[in-house]
Amino acid sequence: TPVARTSAPSASSFMKSQLAIAVGLFAVSVAAATLWSYWFYGLHELGLATAALVAAALVTLPLLIVVFTVSALLGWLLVPYQLWLVTAASLSWGYWHLN
Repeated sequence: TPVARTSAPSASSFMKSQLAIAVGLFAVSVAAATLWSYWFYGLHELGLATAALVAAALVTLPLLIVVFTVSALLGWLLVPYQLWLVTAASLSWGYWHLN
């Protein structure tokens, strides 16, 4: 009788799943950052705009973790994006509270 083999997923399937997660998180982050410009410049909803940047910054944290598991170089390349999101969210919050 044949014996059923169960094997652990290969490293390449793990990497593919991590990359799929990373792409999804990056898409959410970019969508939130794009909403910021619409809410900030278009509708002048400074509170919503700030919330969008905070959301983008928060979504980027797990993105960094996932990307670093795949590639340290790619992870380090995303660090300036994370820093910019935090800086931009801080500036947006300040502008919101001054107006």
